[in-house]
Amino acid sequence: MEYGLSTRGFSNERLGSRTLDRILQAGFRRLEIFAVRPHLDYCDANRVRDAAAWFSDHEVSCHALHVPPFAGPERRGGLAISVAYLERRLRIDSMDEIKRVLDVAEYLPFGYLVLHLGLDEDYALEKFDAAFTSLEHLRLFGQERGVKLLLENTRSPLGNPERLLQFLSYTRLEDVGICFDVGHARLTGGVQEPFQAISSRAASRQSRRDGRSPDAVRRWYGLGWNCSGLLPCRFRTCLSCSS
Repeated sequence: MEYGLSTRGFSNERLGSRTLDRILQAGFRRLEIFAVRPHLDYCDANRVRDAAAWFSDHEVSCHALHVPPFAGPERRGGLAISVAYLERRLRIDSMDEIKRVLDVAEYLPFGYLVLHLGLDEDYALEKFDAAFTSLEHLRLFGQERGVKLLLENTRSPLGNPERLLQFLSYTRLEDVGICFDVGHARLTGGVQEPFQAISSRAASRQSRRDGRSPDAVRRWYGLGWNCSGLLPCRFRTCLSCSS
């Protein structure tokens, strides 16, 4: 089992050496960066270079970046990012913001970009078509930077595990994978059955725990615990603490 830690629980503070040192001291050497700009300003090349230097100096792996929920310099208030907007202008604005996140790979290599299929949206086939148009473009942009796209399951009718499988079957996007979020799955009816259904497309999984301390998260999960107590242990697992 390979464990990592999402920086989501630290996203209210700048991603600098102080925060990263705390995470490393707790024993985590594989990280997912929750890319909200107060945390990691991916539009500021100097900030990105500083983070990249820390990862290189400490031989820590950046497993993935998670697309922020909103564009702009604040955590909230900007454009809600969605690849499934039916309005073309909003979809292009969202893709432009996602490409800025992907550009981080030029300084800080990472393997996966985690994003949601949409927001808290109702299902509509037209949104599948809109998301396909977006992802077809973004996956090629990511490939040029060595990054694979992962769709994370959410609680919404558009983004639950069953719907993600329908979307990937409908679009035949064979090189787009799934990041299985255990917490979201629990809130939509269960873990084991949907995980078994999507396991052939899953490249990563995430489990959540309230509380910001990386040491507390490590103790709570425990050595050898595999997120749900039910799931096979052949996937890289990213633990997430929330503030």
